[in-house]
Amino acid sequence: MRLVSRIGVLAIVSQLWLTLCLRAADQDKVKQSIDAGVAALKAKQKDNGFWIYGSDNSPSHNSIGATALAGLALLECGVPADDEAIQRAAQAARISSIDLTHTYSLSLCILFLDRLGDKEDDPFIKKMTTRLVAGQQRDGCWAYYCPPSPAEDRKELTTTLKTRADSTSSIKKEKKEPDPKRATELSRAIEKQLLVIASIPKVEPDPEIGFGDNSNTQFALIALWVARRHDLPDALHESVDKSLAVVDLHFRTTQNLDGGWPYKTGYFGRPTMSASSAAMTCAGLLGLAVGNVSNRASSALRTKADKKSKNKEKTDDRDNADTKKDQAQKSHKDLGKDERVVAGLKYLGAVLAGKISFRRNPGMPVPRDQVRGEVADPNYYYFLWSLERVAVTYGFDSLGNINWFDYGAGPLLRLQSRDGSWSDDLYGGSNTSFALLFLSRSNLVRDLTTALKGSVQDPAKPSLKSGSGVDGSKSEKKPASEVTQQPAIPKAGEAPSEPAAKPEPAPRTTSQAAQLGKDLVDAPAGRKEELLDQFRQAKGSEYTDSLAKAIHQLDGDNKKKARQALADRLSDATSATLGDKLGDANLELRRAAAIACAMKEDKTHIPRLIDLLEDPESAVNRAAYAALKSLTNQDFGPAKSAGPEEIVKAVTAWKTWWKENQGK
Repeated sequence: MRLVSRIGVLAIVSQLWLTLCLRAADQDKVKQSIDAGVAALKAKQKDNGFWIYGSDNSPSHNSIGATALAGLALLECGVPADDEAIQRAAQAARISSIDLTHTYSLSLCILFLDRLGDKEDDPFIKKMTTRLVAGQQRDGCWAYYCPPSPAEDRKELTTTLKTRADSTSSIKKEKKEPDPKRATELSRAIEKQLLVIASIPKVEPDPEIGFGDNSNTQFALIALWVARRHDLPDALHESVDKSLAVVDLHFRTTQNLDGGWPYKTGYFGRPTMSASSAAMTCAGLLGLAVGNVSNRASSALRTKADKKSKNKEKTDDRDNADTKKDQAQKSHKDLGKDERVVAGLKYLGAVLAGKISFRRNPGMPVPRDQVRGEVADPNYYYFLWSLERVAVTYGFDSLGNINWFDYGAGPLLRLQSRDGSWSDDLYGGSNTSFALLFLSRSNLVRDLTTALKGSVQDPAKPSLKSGSGVDGSKSEKKPASEVTQQPAIPKAGEAPSEPAAKPEPAPRTTSQAAQLGKDLVDAPAGRKEELLDQFRQAKGSEYTDSLAKAIHQLDGDNKKKARQALADRLSDATSATLGDKLGDANLELRRAAAIACAMKEDKTHIPRLIDLLEDPESAVNRAAYAALKSLTNQDFGPAKSAGPEEIVKAVTAWKTWWKENQGK
């Protein structure tokens, strides 16, 4: 008995040692990937310090944001603050911040300069914080633009830039204590500006700019949280607290029934215009975390401020949230029992399990094994950074009982280009920055993580009851009917696996189809045409699946011909079958089904094809675009090089047209 026990212990120790060795090897790969990514990101920086977003060589609003994001990523990957690339980026951010109105860029500049840690940047951070507060809409959201700085602010910051020492030596020199007189003057100037802002009636946003969205909002709320560290004047601190309270209320009242949050939530009672997305669900969870801690930590300051303004007429609509916020105070204290938080975490767990797409197409599974170098969709990298921020903020190792880091690290290592970058032709290094922030497990809000420590856990993990669990207590036994098998946690480089299920008896032709697919891959060029003809004529869905799996192993003309053969097969399928294939996990089946809809002139799936314009695989979204043009004789885009904003506009245009013209 003792021998058996010792053998068992040795086996466990050996397995643990093997796991640690594998993890070490994985970490070596991650470290190499980060180093290559850092080098690639530095190589993309222009002489003027900017990373240029898009084809315009002049620094635009987007380029300012991309520059701050790149500088932030380099710092998080261990590049020292006095590095030349960091210093050039910091000076570019300071200069640009004076006239900056772009919400993303304002937020990222605050995050970057905060992370840089130069106290002389405080005036820039405080002024940008004031603009962010002013840019918040009445429903708690931010759109793309905030009000510009007053002329006196621009003059003051310009003078600050001219008088400060050369930026390349500002980190090395001895830090000076802030001038109390200057701090007082700054405080008075900000209070004056806030009074002006408060007197401006809040109106509905300009349709040209658009209503607020949860993407801009999550960047703004993180920036405001970070800005609170910079000894803000009381008036500004109070305004930031009110802004965060309204953000909390916004996310508590706009969650979808599936537990997620959408990109846009409507405005003042208007219905939600889009389905949940994974990245926006991350935004909602961050909003609730910030709201929870902010509501508790700032109660003393709010009380003090309320006494000062006891008889003052309220001119800011955000004050209306105070009562509701106080009523919800008790439920905020225990975030782990907050049903909105639990529902949001369950939604993300389903995304990691592959049951929900990371895009705004909830019915379409995330392509996993098919994720290869073809992926050029920036939303994929944006989602991974959003996921990483939620995980480190809440202190999670897993979501949906799936290791979140392994979930993203595997695809990132596969998708990295030879030059070390990630799909960055038009995005100013942003995708590479997102990937590096994920791989480095960046945490910009460590103080928030500390405040939340232990209060929330992954809902998929069984809670420990009194009894005999891993802590030595007894655990409750569930009836066998209630026990479900959890997905296995994948290793780095592997996709999350689905819960095991009993396999269905395989048809007799399955092995024949698999062999035909293998023959197609291995066959010389002259024989491939013959094998493709066999695929076209063979009966049975197993041949369709086998051909789809073989395509990614082909290249050049052979791949094109195989794709056409798959589309030919599906053009003979029923409309119902095409509908199923449009939502298949295999990208080749989704692509072929889209082409087959055009070949059959089947217009019943036009709404599905519109959704596929946002597919993470370029091969699929371009096929959907081609099919829509063929079926409708219309062209609302998006262009091949379109960014996320252009894609959203194109999808909206297609949906509007279809709503007005379907059946005609």
